[in-house]
Amino acid sequence: MPIAATTDVRAATASREWAVGAIAALMLILAPWGWGGVVFWVVAGTAGLGVSAVIAAWGGRRSQFLLAAVWVAWALVAVARTAAALRGSDEPGLLPFVAPTFSLANDPWCEALAFPLAALVGQLLAGVCLREPTASPHAWPRLRRSVPFWAGLAFAAYVALQMANAYGTVVERDLFWRIVPEAHVAWLPAGLSSPLRSDVADPGAMNGWRLLLILGGPWALFVAVRAAGLRRRVLVALAWISVATAALFAVWGYLHQPSYGTILGFAIPREAQVFGTFINRNHAGAYLYLNAGLALALACWHLRRAGDRAAQGGPHLVAAFGAVVLALFAALTNSIGAVIVVGLLGLVVAPLTLFRGYRDDRGKVRPGVWAAILATVAIVLALGAVADFGKLTDKAKGKADRYLQAGTDDRAPLRAATWRMALDRPWTGWGAGSYRWVSPVYQADEKALQDGHGRLRVRALYAHHDWLQLFAEVGLLGLVPLLAALYWLGRKLRAACRTGHPEALPLAALLLLFALHASFDLLCWFTPLLTVLALVVAALAAFTEQSSAGRAAAVAP
Repeated sequence: MPIAATTDVRAATASREWAVGAIAALMLILAPWGWGGVVFWVVAGTAGLGVSAVIAAWGGRRSQFLLAAVWVAWALVAVARTAAALRGSDEPGLLPFVAPTFSLANDPWCEALAFPLAALVGQLLAGVCLREPTASPHAWPRLRRSVPFWAGLAFAAYVALQMANAYGTVVERDLFWRIVPEAHVAWLPAGLSSPLRSDVADPGAMNGWRLLLILGGPWALFVAVRAAGLRRRVLVALAWISVATAALFAVWGYLHQPSYGTILGFAIPREAQVFGTFINRNHAGAYLYLNAGLALALACWHLRRAGDRAAQGGPHLVAAFGAVVLALFAALTNSIGAVIVVGLLGLVVAPLTLFRGYRDDRGKVRPGVWAAILATVAIVLALGAVADFGKLTDKAKGKADRYLQAGTDDRAPLRAATWRMALDRPWTGWGAGSYRWVSPVYQADEKALQDGHGRLRVRALYAHHDWLQLFAEVGLLGLVPLLAALYWLGRKLRAACRTGHPEALPLAALLLLFALHASFDLLCWFTPLLTVLALVVAALAAFTEQSSAGRAAAVAP
């Protein structure tokens, strides 16, 4: 009887891992194909899959089908409202599901149905995979101890309070946006009522609710992984899926870099720098180097498990090859930030990890490590010889020339304007998602951003410094839950530097480099990047915690 009970528990646990893992895999596969996460219905669909993953991690098999019925009802209501809006108004732009003009980027049907249909697909997938009839008794204890879980809830509550206590409403769409003041409680955090959805003429919609959707999908993925207690081998499988998806995308993206027309039916915005489905090359570069870091961690994982047999070959060489290829394609996006990150990953992080974590009992480096290093060097030399880095070289030279002439980089005026904006409301901020509506007033005071007539040349939708922009939008109070999550993450980074789990070192370094990159670019507002980032954080936590648990069990009496 004890054996049978143990077997049943293991089977139930395995089925829940299958359910959550299947939804997570779907999110990772679809992530790069959604036009860089700039389209509303792509963001909403990602959030729907994330919610279904959390329910799969918590509820029983019957709960999955009950929730599936809820998503069906939601979809039917959305269909009825959208049809009525399209049929009954001369000004559909005033209605919740319809913009004045629309294409595939903002199709009203896609926007209305993305969340419930994505959640429905995820829930049905979970219902098929899950064998456990009742809710998980372990999900709540795991989440109760999870700092990022509570931090995410606190941040969402703070943003919701800002949106409910609006100090103004955006009523005009022009270079400078006219904001009509609204009555609000002055001593509470306040936000700005602004468009949620975009249209063809103005693709720049953003508010606090949209920001929560952008962050909510990846956060829900992380929460689902924690609640389900996914083991390292499951996370390794998800990492392989993400890396393989990124490799296919990299090849396709390199072959598809149009400057006009459409991408999978999505009209390319003017002055966009396209790489594959990403309308911003810097984002494509970040997506590829995140997966390059995952591939490096996979190489370290399989290398450690291979032991003395590593010199004979194995999946660690495949993973190392994938890391190099993805790093190369990241450089071919012509993103300076991506080049810096992959350079540090290859020249600093990889050697440090190999020499620190893979020594035998006599302190000598294992033969498999040298095989991996030599193979990596050979691949780099071979691929680098055939790659064309001319555009990247020209871009780097242009930035260097501007720095030598001005004494600073070209984004310094934008950071200065954002800093002044933040200091005007340091405690509560201007409201989540408000940057593009409020910042033009501050940007216009910077001479470097003015034209010959003293007017603002172009409105920057992002500060190109994610941490500073977030400070300006939510203030110090809104940063408190995020700082708590970062403290938790910092403890995982510290644990990764200890011996016993060298595969965690590349993940820790990857997070630090991504945070550095976010200090001079816009990264934390796009679902493809955040989805992979959620997997990186979850894997780092699992590698450090489960390895530590294993060592503790090994020495226990």
